[in-house]
Amino acid sequence: MKNVENNALKSVILATLVSFIFCIQTFGLKIGYYDNFPLCYEENGEPKGLFIDILKKTFDVKSEKIEFVFGEFNGLLEELRMGKIDILTVVADTQERRNIYKFNEEPVLTNWGVLVTNVPFKDIQELNGKKVAVNRGDIYYNEFKKLMNSFGIEVYFDEFDTYYDVLSNVNDGKYNFGVVSRLSYLVNSEKVPNVRQTSYVFSPVLLKFAFKKDIDYIFVQEIDRTIRNLKSNGEIEKLFNSYFLMKENKKFEVPGYLWIIIIVFLIASLGVVYLSHKISMKKLKREYERKIEGFREGIVKSSNENVVLNDKIYSKTFGIILSEKYSELAKRENRLLSVLVVKVENLEEKNRNIFENVLNNVIREGDFAFKYSENEYVIILFSYAAFVLESFRRILREKLLNSGFDIQFSLGFKVYNSEENRNIEKVILDALFEASKNSAF
Repeated sequence: MKNVENNALKSVILATLVSFIFCIQTFGLKIGYYDNFPLCYEENGEPKGLFIDILKKTFDVKSEKIEFVFGEFNGLLEELRMGKIDILTVVADTQERRNIYKFNEEPVLTNWGVLVTNVPFKDIQELNGKKVAVNRGDIYYNEFKKLMNSFGIEVYFDEFDTYYDVLSNVNDGKYNFGVVSRLSYLVNSEKVPNVRQTSYVFSPVLLKFAFKKDIDYIFVQEIDRTIRNLKSNGEIEKLFNSYFLMKENKKFEVPGYLWIIIIVFLIASLGVVYLSHKISMKKLKREYERKIEGFREGIVKSSNENVVLNDKIYSKTFGIILSEKYSELAKRENRLLSVLVVKVENLEEKNRNIFENVLNNVIREGDFAFKYSENEYVIILFSYAAFVLESFRRILREKLLNSGFDIQFSLGFKVYNSEENRNIEKVILDALFEASKNSAF
């Protein structure tokens, strides 16, 4: 009986695969993409990015029946509506768009809108009568416009083709304010040093693939199957992070005098000379942990406060001190730090040990956390990727459920960039504020 069932299942899978290949070979596919690094972009005339990687693992993109079409986002949306293209990468899934397009079910990641500026900014009312640069056809532009109307704030919008155009114009001082996606600001922040992200974040959305309404559903199913597989084995996070590693390696150049210092140090201490520009983050974290171990022990011994609450979870006082030490190292190493805040809803004291044990297991070696308040925990990660938010949310949720602990929590995520000369405590406060705002969604 079992063999019959297995054979039947194999037959269904084979029939689906044959049908899938037949659809591509018979009808072909036109896939739209645009400039939105690292999710999709063009390099030397070739499509690149995380969403393109997913398509490459789903289809034979070298097939003559598959054509990639590069363009401006708003124009591609219109082509998708008219059926001139079959699939469009990186589209926010909203009810309004579902009336026009078909979406796959499995989101690739979450994104949200942010207000950026190049001037001191405290209150949203300061936007009244001002010009704001926006991305034409962007979901965050539309949502921000609705938000301003609800507050009775009169804002004049100037539209541009890409997020980078918006950021460049704000950076050059042509506009004092702009609306972009959270991810576009993070990946371009080094190129626009005069631009800062404000505390105003809004409209969290799921980023997916959009399809023309009458597309064969088998294409949607195959893309969803690929995304689920990549998530389950952790490959989607590795693919995403690889774009930041590529960017970092291209930018990093070690001065000649620093090579001499490194060589002398390695010969004297290790007796081995093997230089590489790909120094692993784990090695850097281990070196730093050894450097601060004596400092940590001194603080613990001299303090009456219970400094270590769990293996990698500290008290607020010591956590702030340790954060400053990590920020000093990040500045010396020209690295970014991830600041993640977990805000737990209604955490009862009897469940605190369970939650802290789970959180402790989620935190990787070299990273640490501290309890900021009774229901807020700050995590400092000596590595950076914008994808860390969704990855951390998924892992923490799974481990809590496996521990029989079903509790609601929200996350706040900010980046400490030493080039901006910001105090890390300010970044922590920004992340706390973002976690509080996200808890309202």
